[in-house]
Amino acid sequence: RSFGFSDESWIAGFIVSSAVIGAVFGALGGGVLANHSGRRKALLAGDAAFTVGAVVIAGAPNVPVVIVGRLILGVGIGVASIVVPMYIAELTPPARRGPAVVANNVCLTGAQLIAAVVAVAFVYAEPASDNPWGWRVMFG
Repeated sequence: RSFGFSDESWIAGFIVSSAVIGAVFGALGGGVLANHSGRRKALLAGDAAFTVGAVVIAGAPNVPVVIVGRLILGVGIGVASIVVPMYIAELTPPARRGPAVVANNVCLTGAQLIAAVVAVAFVYAEPASDNPWGWRVMFG
């Protein structure tokens, strides 16, 4: 509604799925980047994509810019999803490797749950019509 659209589900669906599209490209390129430039540089590139995507979304004046921000954010997600488990596996002794990778996945899942709870709190704390920044905080 902030951009003059009514509650059109295809727009909301495309905004959400644009991060997944970006993640596909990030995952495809993340492994190549990690092997070519090293794990650390690949992680920094993924972090940069997260940061740029969040800033673009937070300042988005319209839906296409939100989608571009979500695509960029998705690239960071894709890079991290490939490089972080590789990095953990390389740094961890073989006897502790399995639990370390599982701990990473548990932390990611827990963070998603916490993010969903916080998002619900933002939605119910102040309606979108009264607070145009609420959705920006959730996305960014």
